[in-house]
Amino acid sequence: MRLEKLAKLSFRFPTNVQPLERRFQSGLLDGRNRQSGYNVSFSERHTRRSWYPNIQNKRLFSDTLQDFVKMKVSTKALRSIDRFGGLDNYLLKTSDDKLGLYGRALRRSILDKQLVGKQ
Repeated sequence: MRLEKLAKLSFRFPTNVQPLERRFQSGLLDGRNRQSGYNVSFSERHTRRSWYPNIQNKRLFSDTLQDFVKMKVSTKALRSIDRFGGLDNYLLKTSDDKLGLYGRALRRSILDKQLVGKQ
C-alpha cells in the first residue's frame, strides 16, 4: 500500500475542528494558518480580508522509508525541512502542534520503520 493511503487511513479529524481548518491539516504547514486583516485604501477605508499560506504540492524523499511522499507543504515548512537536514529529521524534531495530523501520521510510520530496522 502506498504511503499516502496509509497516512490518510491512520488519522481521523476531531469533531471540534472547523472544515476550513481541516484543509490545513492535510499537509505540512509548519503552524501556518489563515490570517485576517484589513485592506486600507487611499481614503483609509478599512475592508476585511483574509489570506492563506503559500502552499505547494511537492514530492519529498524520506530516507527511512526509501520512497517519495506526495504532500501539500508550505514554503515555510520547506525552509524548515532544509534547515533540519531532510524530511525525516524535520518530522522527528518538530512539535505536534506545528505538524498537524498528516505530519504526525508520517512521523508514526517513520518511527515504526526505524523500530523494525533495529530488530
